[in-house]
Amino acid sequence: MEDQLNKIDIIRERFSLSYEEARTALEESGGDVVSALDTLERSRGRCTDLVVLGAEIADDVRRFMDGGPIKKIRVKYGNKLVTETPVTLTALAAVAVGIAAVLISRLAIELEKS
Repeated sequence: MEDQLNKIDIIRERFSLSYEEARTALEESGGDVVSALDTLERSRGRCTDLVVLGAEIADDVRRFMDGGPIKKIRVKYGNKLVTETPVTLTALAAVAVGIAAVLISRLAIELEKS
């Protein structure tokens, strides 16, 4: 029991996790601390990838905005239209829509210009 607590403490210190999160990571790795740390590090990298992807989408939306006024914003999931909104939004709101769409996987944004 003390050995498991020491392993959990090591994981908690490295990733600032709760006891429950550290225990779950340790259990999922079969009690191997290094494997748990590796898995946690990779999962943290995915969050960073989403932030980078969100920033890229924000840049794309900004470029579209620079090209002239946008008439409509369409959010699609595959070929299915999720929502279509006439734009009376500010550029900041358009960027927020873009970032939100990226964070919700597999959504695409189409901007219709006048």
